[in-house]
Amino acid sequence: MSGRFTGAKAQEYDDGVRILRPAYFSPTNAISYLRWLDFLFATLSAYKREENGIDVVIEHVHGLPTLISVFAKKPVLLFPHEVANDIWFLEVPFPGNFLGFILERVYLSLFRNFPFLVNSPSTAADVRAHGIKRIFTITPGIAKPPRPLHPKNPRPTFIVLGRITPMKRLEAVVDGVAKLAN
Repeated sequence: MSGRFTGAKAQEYDDGVRILRPAYFSPTNAISYLRWLDFLFATLSAYKREENGIDVVIEHVHGLPTLISVFAKKPVLLFPHEVANDIWFLEVPFPGNFLGFILERVYLSLFRNFPFLVNSPSTAADVRAHGIKRIFTITPGIAKPPRPLHPKNPRPTFIVLGRITPMKRLEAVVDGVAKLAN
């Protein structure tokens, strides 16, 4: 169960696993956070409609949760991409930042007895700091390059992949590279 994004289907299969994306929720401005309740109702509707065909719910949380774990009668695993903590206040406009910050803590507190899947040891540590005990780290897979790579440049090379937003703290990367260069 996750929010739909541009280009994503409401339902698709990936290696035999059915993924449900019941509604769009893309918090791009302060007003969009008011659509979170619509997103919750759409998620609950999709779950109720599809419940018989569901074996386990992996609730994908990136931002505000779907809270489907409150209603699910099937086993639930919670899968947060991160614990945002103060990141809410770096990038998300008011009232979304305040709502997200509070709801993240409520979500982690209410569901501390659920198993959590996380994608990195640092996220595991952040989740653990909120009292979560059943944490399973599944790191994203990598593939070997399809062809030999070019020889490494003798000068240090840094690549930063990600959105250019305050949350990504690119200034810290530039400062770090400058310190290493000295």
